[in-house]
Amino acid sequence: MSNKQSGLGSLFDSVFVRLALAGILVWGGLTAVAVYQTRYQQGVWDWQPELQSVNYPRVLAANDQPSPDYRQQQVLAWKQRVANHPLPQLTARAWLIKDLNLDYEIASFHPDVPFPPASTTKLMTAWVAAKHYQWNQSLQVPRQQWIGSQMGLKPGETIEVSNLLYGLLLTSGNDAAEVLAYHYPGGRQAFVKRMNYWAKKWDLGSTYFQNPSGLDEPGHYSSARDLAVIAQKVLVHPLLKSIVATTEAEIFPQQTGERHYRLSNINDLLSQVPGAYGVKTGYTQEAGEVLISSVKQADKDLLVVVMGSQDRFDETKQLLAWAGLEIDSGQPAPPASASADSQTPASE
Repeated sequence: MSNKQSGLGSLFDSVFVRLALAGILVWGGLTAVAVYQTRYQQGVWDWQPELQSVNYPRVLAANDQPSPDYRQQQVLAWKQRVANHPLPQLTARAWLIKDLNLDYEIASFHPDVPFPPASTTKLMTAWVAAKHYQWNQSLQVPRQQWIGSQMGLKPGETIEVSNLLYGLLLTSGNDAAEVLAYHYPGGRQAFVKRMNYWAKKWDLGSTYFQNPSGLDEPGHYSSARDLAVIAQKVLVHPLLKSIVATTEAEIFPQQTGERHYRLSNINDLLSQVPGAYGVKTGYTQEAGEVLISSVKQADKDLLVVVMGSQDRFDETKQLLAWAGLEIDSGQPAPPASASADSQTPASE
């Protein structure tokens, strides 16, 4: 009898232990699930780290930086091109060519020497306006007179800020620049002060502005390297990037029955060079011809700045051709002396 009871006791103990162990495992599993669900809802855990730990091939996104090895190879290729291919002889007082994909300055001439920037000033004007105004905000044209290139605004008419930006950057309208500055809190002087605020914030040591249009004025200057920085800022702003790449636009003042504006971009490179997508022209008697250009072909995305040129479009083409890009029919650009820009305005 005692042996039978002993056997039953051992069996009971064995079953109890197993049930207890099973209960602990179930409780532990339920607790783990509950904790995971809580942490997942808090965004602490998800399934992605497991997937990301696998070494799958990955396509670089547009905003990804090239790998150090790739960048090193490309920079070396540019250095070899500079060493083995003579750079063109230009009339420009300063110029610069930069690889935007690598953020690498390929070659330059007097890049930090300050010169009058003419209407390339309007890139900073556009930046300040874009930071302050709403795109659909309406501004009334004041009763003032302007000189230099204009989009043709009439006193008293009301026009949206976005349309003023088209007039500012396509036709290089001094009137558009002045209207944007006029309505800024504190007026024109405060607007120009804000332009210089951004120049200082971006460490543009060779840049200072005296007006929003770029007309010649003592103490109004910039450099090729500083203009390249300003252009890069504009080119990462979605609307401004779209505007500087536009060849033609048709805009309307707000009043019903008012005339409309047909605007044509005076940056001829947009229609002459495959892949050109910006950015701004400039000309005054003191500045000479100025041009900032951006061109993307295949795996190359280049920015070119020329200042004080006698033929900004041709000399920009020469630099692009030297860098291996296709221009016009794909043939090298002719010497600067063989081309003329007879349509350059008195001030732009």
